[in-house]
Amino acid sequence: MHERYSNVQVAGPVDRTSSKDSPLHKALFWVAVAVLQLDEVNLYSAGTALLEQNLHTLDSLRIFNDKSPEEVFMAIRNPLEWHCKQMDHFVGLNFNSNFNFALVGHLLKGYRHPSPAIVARTVRILHTLLTLVNKHRNCDKFEVNTQSVAYLAALLTVSEEVRSRCSLKHRKSLLLTDISMENVPMDTYPIHHGDPSYRNKEKF
Repeated sequence: MHERYSNVQVAGPVDRTSSKDSPLHKALFWVAVAVLQLDEVNLYSAGTALLEQNLHTLDSLRIFNDKSPEEVFMAIRNPLEWHCKQMDHFVGLNFNSNFNFALVGHLLKGYRHPSPAIVARTVRILHTLLTLVNKHRNCDKFEVNTQSVAYLAALLTVSEEVRSRCSLKHRKSLLLTDISMENVPMDTYPIHHGDPSYRNKEKF
């Protein structure tokens, strides 16, 4: 596991130093998602770190100024489709059917992570994604639409800003969406164990 964890960490500097036109930037998103699909707590932490950095790197390159995250990442996924579909099937989430809800399904695990830092990072990532899905639309970050609804629903219970910016009508619909998201297949964290050596082996 430590070898895999190190490999994920190494991807960070590569992400920052590769050229703007390199497909590596976008492909690293799917590396991060693959790490989130694994059932190890430490690897989930590394996956969220890679995902957060990757989104900020691509945003700084203005990748999302005229395309949604779904358009950007699903286009680069085509050569990897066979492998990605296998992983989607394994966890029960389908990016082809609904990219945004599938991504939120992986990130909701972060709310139950034993580390408060990872919980906070998960919330930051969801806020970042909420900004990015509306960027190419030139609309308000909190506008409820087909791209943003998954992230708004995921943030509704943890973000006062989302609750205050969404109208009562939209809050009700988002709450219904949030309830339906409870059926998204995902494992839960085990009871925390006091032995650090055991914790490194914990599964989701």
